[in-house]
Amino acid sequence: MATYRKRGPYQWEATFRKRGYPTTCKTFGTKANVEKWAKETEALWGTPPP
Repeated sequence: MATYRKRGPYQWEATFRKRGYPTTCKTFGTKANVEKWAKETEALWGTPPP
């Protein structure tokens, strides 16, 4: 599951957490880019770990 937060006037940070995977954080310039990355990451990590 991804969570978003605004970091100052020009940055957005996404944090993706899922059981069995390491927590991943990434910073973007727009909220649209954050949401796109979160969808891609969730699709990539959609299957459970071995």
